[in-house]
Amino acid sequence: MKSATRAVLWKVWLAASIWKVGQAFTVPTTQSTSKRLCPLQKSAIHESELDQIDDSDIQWELFKKHHAKGAWKGVWTTFDYIGDVLDETVASVVLQSDETTDSITQTHQIVVGAKRADCETCFDSMQVKDFPVATYTAEQLTPRKIRLGACGMVVGPTIMKSGAIATELILSHGDGRVRVTFQHAPVWERGVEPGTAPPNALKLFRTMISREALRDAPPTADTEQSNPPAPGNPVFFRPVPPFNWHKKWGGTCWTWGPSIGNKGWGIQEMEEGDSWHGSAPVELWNLRLPGGVFVQAPRLLTDATAALCRLAWLPDDETLLRLEAGVLALQPVIDEENDALIGFYPPSLASYRCDMMSKMGELDGEPQFVRDEKQAKMQQDPTVGRDPDSEESPSKVNDDSASSDGDTTSTVSSGEKDPTSSSRTLSKSLKRSGTTGVTLKIAIDSNGGVVDLDADESVRFTSPQSLDMVHRLRRDCDAVLVGRGTVEADDPSLTIRRVNPFVDNCTGTAIQPIRVVLDPGFSLGLQQFTSEKSYKIFEDGFRSVVY
Repeated sequence: MKSATRAVLWKVWLAASIWKVGQAFTVPTTQSTSKRLCPLQKSAIHESELDQIDDSDIQWELFKKHHAKGAWKGVWTTFDYIGDVLDETVASVVLQSDETTDSITQTHQIVVGAKRADCETCFDSMQVKDFPVATYTAEQLTPRKIRLGACGMVVGPTIMKSGAIATELILSHGDGRVRVTFQHAPVWERGVEPGTAPPNALKLFRTMISREALRDAPPTADTEQSNPPAPGNPVFFRPVPPFNWHKKWGGTCWTWGPSIGNKGWGIQEMEEGDSWHGSAPVELWNLRLPGGVFVQAPRLLTDATAALCRLAWLPDDETLLRLEAGVLALQPVIDEENDALIGFYPPSLASYRCDMMSKMGELDGEPQFVRDEKQAKMQQDPTVGRDPDSEESPSKVNDDSASSDGDTTSTVSSGEKDPTSSSRTLSKSLKRSGTTGVTLKIAIDSNGGVVDLDADESVRFTSPQSLDMVHRLRRDCDAVLVGRGTVEADDPSLTIRRVNPFVDNCTGTAIQPIRVVLDPGFSLGLQQFTSEKSYKIFEDGFRSVVY
């Protein structure tokens, strides 16, 4: 009887879109307090003005101003749970206004076939199929779970036919916008047959991201190079160094909550503790794309609290846009008389926040994420306080520290319990779980390149500070992984030299990582015996493995 009841509850969950279980309760917005607030400038909507305007009128005007502007052409890229590309579709979101009826019609135009012209003066042809989506009026945006504020828009969370939840975040700037849809599907604890009981959580399994614009063709690296966007419009495929995110930002903030409504804030200078766009916690799903696009979402949605889905975008080097949606799901409906679970409330938007920031200057000193990393290392590793690197300056180490080690390597932690290895939190967690962790280090120049293929020899373009960091990474890992091409081009030693290595307590000798070279044809090994060519990794006495 009990199992039958739980199965019925799960069927009720799938039919949540037609439930009528009463008014869903409201929760306070997840308003951050780690920022300096000031009155809004005259050009922005003031908090008191927001209170005097009907919410539906605000939503409608923002929808028409920032989104209902025509055909947003883009490439819809779908990623799986680990960030691999599953599919790409060329399509358009058409939002067409009708002034006579004061309505907006949404249509999706999907390219289902294409034919390339066989002459230079001819045009390529594409087969496009239209899919009507909806027609909106001012009164219908809120019932359709559409929430707008500033240049942002959130659609959902909504329940799909499969039982998964979709939450869509959109940021608009100039003639372009970025749209991301997070999809969370029901999951059950181990040993429970899916569908026989209510789910324990909702797990992120798919994310769709589209960089789209009001242009003749969807924005790609090729189209932006052949036809650069006009000033004031975003360049989606441009190199954006990581430190571009870590600046002094100031501007305006639009927040909304079911109980507090729309509020406007002025931010003189954003506190770094509020700069989630610059960090990627491992407990969250993070993805950073070229052109300054960063998305972040919870891996699991539970009934514990509202979870934050986030989108950050640098449309240009002087502007930062951020959108944050608090998603509430799996909230139980309790029969108070019998103290029993009778179902779930439909998923809802618990909070909304959109930031429109301008660059105010450079940060003083190190970015917050660098300081946090140092603080964490000091708390977890007592030897950090002694700073073993201070015993020998990088300028005083062996002469071969200036030799080229290549600018792309991977460091590997084996997962074996080794008391002499680093006691960083992540490393310790990996060793306890017996899993393998991989850290990728890659140096990219201002053009987005890793190596100059036209150069006669390898040229280093990383800074001394970056080299020191690489050697610290090597010291914390069990192996260093490179490809055959790196060995042939750079003849690296792949040892720890710019910092003091850890010492084996039994032998008193320095611990060097294993050098692992991917060489399926074993050509490097053959060269050792068939030619006079020799490489450092085979001659210095430290362990090397060729696969």
